[in-house]
Amino acid sequence: MGSIGVSSPIDSTVVSSPVHYVANAQAPACSAGVAAMRIYTAPGVSAYTVNAASLNTHVKLTPGFYNTVIQSWDNCGNVYTAPVNITVH
Repeated sequence: MGSIGVSSPIDSTVVSSPVHYVANAQAPACSAGVAAMRIYTAPGVSAYTVNAASLNTHVKLTPGFYNTVIQSWDNCGNVYTAPVNITVH
């Protein structure tokens, strides 16, 4: 199966906006590799999408608590997610 490594933001931390997201995805079971990655700031709310196996971007968020999710999918139809809970001050 695949995985997502998130180096920023760290889960369960307090951060400032814009929030710096850095992550990479791996899909070793899919020889065709990773198709894309996306940041969701709330269920169904897409904040950023990149057609690559890594992302490095800033997302503007208003102060509050967020259950963000970084999602990736590979070219074989598999989907991977990594939750990142943050508080924006």
